[in-house]
Amino acid sequence: MHLKKSSLDWYEDLYCGCSLPPDNPYAVSVHLPTIQDVIHYEEDKDNWRDCMESGYPRFFENKIEKALKSKLAVRYGLPVEHIYLVNTYEVATHICKTLDLFVASIYISDGMVFIHTEEKGDKVRDLIQHAGFKLLPRQLVDIYGGQLDKTTPEIAHQILQELAQHYDSDIDKMRLHNSGVNAMYSTLHTLTQRFQGKKKVLIGLGWLYVDTQQMLSILGDSHTDYVCFGLGDLEIFERYVETHADQIVGVVTEVTTNPHIETPNLKHIYSILSNKYIPLVVDITFATPILIDVSPYCDIVVESLTKFACGNSDVLGGLSVVVNKSYDWVLEASEGVMLTMYTKDAQVLAENIQSYRDRVIQISEKIPDLVTYFESQPKVNKVYWSGQSGGQNFESLVKNKDWHCGVLSIEFQKFSDFESVYNRLQLPKGPSLGTNFTLVMPYFFLAHYQDVVLNKTSDVNPYLLRISVGLESVEELKTRFDQGFGIQ
Repeated sequence: MHLKKSSLDWYEDLYCGCSLPPDNPYAVSVHLPTIQDVIHYEEDKDNWRDCMESGYPRFFENKIEKALKSKLAVRYGLPVEHIYLVNTYEVATHICKTLDLFVASIYISDGMVFIHTEEKGDKVRDLIQHAGFKLLPRQLVDIYGGQLDKTTPEIAHQILQELAQHYDSDIDKMRLHNSGVNAMYSTLHTLTQRFQGKKKVLIGLGWLYVDTQQMLSILGDSHTDYVCFGLGDLEIFERYVETHADQIVGVVTEVTTNPHIETPNLKHIYSILSNKYIPLVVDITFATPILIDVSPYCDIVVESLTKFACGNSDVLGGLSVVVNKSYDWVLEASEGVMLTMYTKDAQVLAENIQSYRDRVIQISEKIPDLVTYFESQPKVNKVYWSGQSGGQNFESLVKNKDWHCGVLSIEFQKFSDFESVYNRLQLPKGPSLGTNFTLVMPYFFLAHYQDVVLNKTSDVNPYLLRISVGLESVEELKTRFDQGFGIQ
C-alpha cells in the first residue's frame, strides 16, 4: 500500500483552540497558533482554557467531564474541585494507598468511580494523569449517555495480531493498555512491587518524556529512589550500576529521546545490566517497531499507540511487550493498575493500524531532505534528528539504513527568531505527535514551561520546535516553512 500524499489546505480553517484534527470531539491535540497563545494556555489566566475545543485528554477536562463532576457534586453535596473521576475501584484504592490518603472516600455511581478527598490535590491529579487513570473522551461520552462498553477480546486480538508482526513477538507476550503512560506505569509499578523491601532505585537514562519523568518521581515518592543520568554520562552510569546493582529495580530509556531525538547505545547499556538481572525498559514510541528492532538489547518494550500507530490523533492507547522470558511475570502482576483500551477507542485503532507500516515508512523517507533544508536556514542553531552526530546508535537498531525517525527538532539561539518563525508558520501547532498531518510543538513551552522556561532549572535551550512530520509532500512543507522563516 502506498498512501496518497496529504495536503494542508484545511489549515486555513483553523483557529486558536480548535481541535486537531478539526471538528473531531475525540481529538488529542489543539491548535495554538502563536507563542502568546501557548503562554496563555500554560498560565490559564481568567480561565483562558475555556476557549479550547479539545486538549491532550489526560490533562484536559472537557465539557462532558465537567458536567459529570458537577452532577456528582450536587448529588452527594461535595465540592466539585475535590472530586476525581477514575477508571476502576481498584485504581481508586491504589491511588489512596500510594499517596497515603488518610481522609478519602471512594464512590461508585452511574457507572462512574470517583475519589473525594481534600488531601494532596496536586499529587492526586498528577498520579491520575501520569499513570493513565483518567477517564477518556469516548468513555465519558458513553457514561454520559448511559452506555458504557468494555473492550471485546476479538478487537484486542485483531490489534495485537497486527502489532505482533512488527514486533516479531507472540501475542501472549503483549498487553494492550488505555494509554502509553499506563503501559509504562503498570510495568514500573510491577517491578517496584516485585522487589519491594529488596531494591529501591529506579534509573532514568536520557532526557525522558515529561510523563515518564513525572511517573518516576511519583514512584520515587513511594519508597523508591529515582536517579537520572544523561546519555553522555554512561561511564558514571556504569560505575553507579557496579556499586549499586543490588539496589536497582530497573532502568528506563527511550529510542529516540524527546525532544532531542537521541538514541542511547542500547547494546552497551544492556551488556552492563543483563548479567546483573536489572531489567531495561525501552519506550520506542518515536522510532516505532516499524523502523527499529530493540528486542536483542532490552527486556520490556512499551509504545504509545496514540501516536504513529493511530495516525489520526483521536485515540489513546498503549502497548507493553515482554521480550525477555525471564520477565514474563510482569504480564500478569500488573493487574489492578493495568487498564486496557476502551472498546470504541480499540475499534478506531483496529482500522487505523492497518496502514501503520506504510505511513511510518513514507514519513521516514522525507526526513533527510527536510534536515538539509533546515540546516540551510540561518536562524536555525541546530537540527536534532536520528541521523545526527552519534547516529550510529540508531543505525545499529534500524531495519533499513534509509529509514529515519519521523520526528525532528529545530533549535533557535534567540527567542525573537523562535517566536517569529512559530507565529508565521501556516501549519497545525499543538501537543502530541505521530499524526498524519505535520504537527509543530514548542516543546519546552508546552511540556516544561514552569521548570525550564520560567525557572530555568536546566541549562537546556528552550527555544526549540519539535516537528512531527506528516504525509504531505516535502515541497509543500518547504513552502510552508519558507513562510515561517520569512523567505519570499
